[in-house]
Amino acid sequence: MDNSVFYMTVLQNIENYVFSSVLKDFVFDIIQIENSVRKIIYITEFSILSSFMHTLVALDRDGTINKDEDWYLGSTSDWKERITFLPGVVEGIRQLNRIQGIDTVIITNQAGVARKFFSEERMHEVNQHIVNELEKQGAAVKGYFACPYVSQRYAAERHRQGKDIDDKYVRDNHPEQKPNIGMLVRAAKLCGYSLESCHKSVIGDRVSDIEMALRAGGRGYLVESWKTNKDHDTEKVILLAAKHPGQIMISKNFFNAVEHIILFHISGKKPS
Repeated sequence: MDNSVFYMTVLQNIENYVFSSVLKDFVFDIIQIENSVRKIIYITEFSILSSFMHTLVALDRDGTINKDEDWYLGSTSDWKERITFLPGVVEGIRQLNRIQGIDTVIITNQAGVARKFFSEERMHEVNQHIVNELEKQGAAVKGYFACPYVSQRYAAERHRQGKDIDDKYVRDNHPEQKPNIGMLVRAAKLCGYSLESCHKSVIGDRVSDIEMALRAGGRGYLVESWKTNKDHDTEKVILLAAKHPGQIMISKNFFNAVEHIILFHISGKKPS
């Protein structure tokens, strides 16, 4: 059998496997779930298999890429020193970079602007700094998209708590505030294709990240943080997963989510 035909045959059924090791020199170590039999597949022309597909990978920021403390990043003068990338993030993005057809972006809600903790200009400064710091470590993202708007309900709740809100940034159902998909639409356009024509995967620590993935017809990967547990988002995501089988995964960590995204990308399934 021709090698390329063999590889395609294996990859068409690859969803029965878990992608277990780091992509290196185009060697994949696949673990079959049912009997843990290891198979080594050498792929010398991986681009043949993936060049016709696009996968847009959207990464939440706080609590997913960087450590999220109980404060707003950018609200203090030492914010640069307080940025810590979470385990597996840099290496995970590096692996996404190595697969042809996968584009990675950051998509983040930033209510700190509406809360008057920092300006919209500072919001952009922080995001660009994170993009630059990742790139210095060999983990490139195409860009970032940030939404400073909050809903009327959010604003009313903060007012009841005696907290200040900038009414300029209060807008119900803003198209770019997660879980709406406006930032995903812009991200796909940046990458040179439409949202409808590509696979969509979202990694995040909040139920809004998963809901955004579902609204876009994509897959959501929950990576738990302290905020996930504080707001009982895991329980909410479990309920969503029951209604949307095969579209949601609660990942052990960031790198685990990346493994599954790469696996799905190379399976060759048609985008939905």
